[in-house]
Amino acid sequence: MLALRVKDQFHFGRNTFTNVANIFMHYRYAQAAVTKEEFEQVNDFHVELLKKQRNETKKLQLLFEEFLFLSKKSNR
Repeated sequence: MLALRVKDQFHFGRNTFTNVANIFMHYRYAQAAVTKEEFEQVNDFHVELLKKQRNETKKLQLLFEEFLFLSKKSNR
């Protein structure tokens, strides 16, 4: 359902959120191995998503979010 809601917001060329979600679901629930092509597709999507976030997020807000993330990570 999430993939349907965000499908128009998160796509980078032929690489869509729906495709990435399907790869995850196949890996997670069918316990199938991820192919090299699938891994590269997910990785490329991740890289483009980070670029999109950095381009659309104010610098101070981004630094604050990174600070919170690192704070949570160090508390584990």
